[in-house]
Amino acid sequence: MAKVRLILDTRKSAKSSTNGLYPVAIRLFHKKARIIRLPYHCSKLGWDDRYMRMKKSAFKNRHMDCDKVNEKMYDQLHTAHKLITDIGNSINSIDVDTLVQYIHQAWDKKVDTKIRNDVDNGITLGEWGKVIIDRKLMSNKPSTACWYAGAIRTITKFNKGKDLRLNQITVTFLTNFQIYQEAKGNSKNGVSCYLRAIRAVYNSAIREDQFYTKKNPFDHFKIPTSRRTKKKAVEKVDFIKIRDVHYAKGSPIWHAKNYALVMFNCRG
Repeated sequence: MAKVRLILDTRKSAKSSTNGLYPVAIRLFHKKARIIRLPYHCSKLGWDDRYMRMKKSAFKNRHMDCDKVNEKMYDQLHTAHKLITDIGNSINSIDVDTLVQYIHQAWDKKVDTKIRNDVDNGITLGEWGKVIIDRKLMSNKPSTACWYAGAIRTITKFNKGKDLRLNQITVTFLTNFQIYQEAKGNSKNGVSCYLRAIRAVYNSAIREDQFYTKKNPFDHFKIPTSRRTKKKAVEKVDFIKIRDVHYAKGSPIWHAKNYALVMFNCRG
């Protein structure tokens, strides 16, 4: 379980160059330690580390209402602690930096149960995609596995190289991905190929109860229609022309013609 505590950040780098005071902060430990600074400063002599509060008796604290400041700090500490308690065991699925973001959101009073939903739906495209890809490899379907892996790699790159949670895949995200790919000159067939692979991974997570969504973006986003690729095969009549044409024996073009005929006749 994560832990939070009020501290005075007395590191040399944290000391204010203007008044020589140190910032009050919340020290969070969840797998790793993080310092969340609060908008209050205090001297070493003016801080009571045992009771995690500013001393009213300290000379350098005379310019502030210590009771009011301490109350505000305790409130922020309590909010952070309550958030950690409410998330419960689901907290093990998120890292410390994500938890810091949730604490800031809780302080801003912009979230309630949304945080819990985000954490419970925290499985990422890369994590679940690896499960599906491994299954395809074990089922002797390497081409499908490669298809999924390529699509996940491409969409992760679009997301600035960061793996994204499945609940971050929205209609807006898919639309932006499509526009970005087409702007790069990629064909609708290529974009469609990527998105169909992502849809397969996404829907499999829902079917296997790995992920819950109130709105499936693929029900509202139209994947570009794949067009039939224009045939590029050489017509029989043209190949006969190649066979019947005569070149000087031993010339480069004579060798090229023979190589082409050998490759065609030995196909398969």
